[in-house]
Amino acid sequence: MNEKEVMRDVEGTPAETILKEVHARGVDFDLTHGIEKKLRKANASDGAIEAVRQAGPKVRAQIAKMILGPSPVGVQNVRSEEVRPS
Repeated sequence: MNEKEVMRDVEGTPAETILKEVHARGVDFDLTHGIEKKLRKANASDGAIEAVRQAGPKVRAQIAKMILGPSPVGVQNVRSEEVRPS
């Protein structure tokens, strides 16, 4: 979802529906102070704002990094003597 879609949905959609959409589709922007201010002005719930924050690209990348560990590039730098055979 882009910022305009989120703003449109916040203004005319129940909070539950917004939460489902944001969790299902994610958002293509990071929540800035200015965007948060606009969402609050449009009466977005705290839950909806937090869902947008968690669905942003930077937070998703941080979560993926924590779950998946080092990237494949980091794995390529491992010396052969450090790799344990299965």
